[in-house]
Amino acid sequence: MSIATVRGGIPHVTHMTIDSTGRYFQFFGTSCYIMFRTGLKQLKVYFTEADFDADTNYLGPYNEWEGPVEANGCWLKGDGGDCDVIFVEFERRA
Repeated sequence: MSIATVRGGIPHVTHMTIDSTGRYFQFFGTSCYIMFRTGLKQLKVYFTEADFDADTNYLGPYNEWEGPVEANGCWLKGDGGDCDVIFVEFERRA
């Protein structure tokens, strides 16, 4: 059984560096599940721009997280400096 079957979607893997100012990350499609892993620094994940601007209602900070999320993108911010991230978004099947 493949990981795409287990998570129920098409996996898209992205390697990136996120700094403490953060940025928007557009998914390949509507997600059904996301997971990420970082190096030494932790990552905060926001699902609205207002939360990102106010630095509230975020997921994290974590070095590793996975769970069901239905979204088209998210805002990411390194907690305490540059954060090397492996981000996997499972695209919802039509």
